Amino acid sequence: MVHSLFFDKAKNLVAETSVSQNQIELLHDFIDKLYFHTDESEFLPYIYLPLLITKAIGSDEDTTSNICMATLFIKLAADIADDLADGDFNKNWNYKSINSGLLASILFSSSYSYIAIDQCNVNSDLKNSVKVFISNSIISMSAGQQDDIDMTKKLLNLSADDILKIVSSKSGRAFACFARIVAELNSSDISIIKRCELIGLNLGISLQLQSDCYELMSPDEGRDFFN
Repeated sequence: MVHSLFFDKAKNLVAETSVSQNQIELLHDFIDKLYFHTDESEFLPYIYLPLLITKAIGSDEDTTSNICMATLFIKLAADIADDLADGDFNKNWNYKSINSGLLASILFSSSYSYIAIDQCNVNSDLKNSVKVFISNSIISMSAGQQDDIDMTKKLLNLSADDILKIVSSKSGRAFACFARIVAELNSSDISIIKRCELIGLNLGISLQLQSDCYELMSPDEGRDFFN
């Protein structure tokens, strides 16, 4: 119930800022598919992690809402890109074209996440600092995805350190980003900001390893190991 509110807000933001009806329908379709793949009782870390941190350190309602929209857009972009790389795109996104997936991933990560941050009730310098951090995080996540693709060629020779590096750059960096931007927009205490970032990093790593182990035992659920 709580997370449906942020999906609706994300769709409203897309409708308000897109430049064509076709664009709105395309992006709404991806948002809807992510929503329908979730359960109302499910813990969604890309939404609830920001909510938990804002509850702990304090934030106004509008800023919290916009942060959750930004993390939702980054999550969408990352999921689409990951599914394109792993061969799960057609299955998970109801046979949308690959080109539509590429377009949506670019827009969610490089446009709509920034628009959401721009609507936060903080000064411009802080918004710009957060957007730079998001950009750097996306660069790291992209590098992790590329390493993931390249490492499949030597899967049997991977060390634990190799796997940790990839997971840290992908899911670890994504959740570190979610946690960091919340803290940075609501606190000037660098120690709090760094601790929140570390919490996000470790949460992202643990969730990715959990997911990979589950898929190893349930190959029909995903194609990460197959690819």
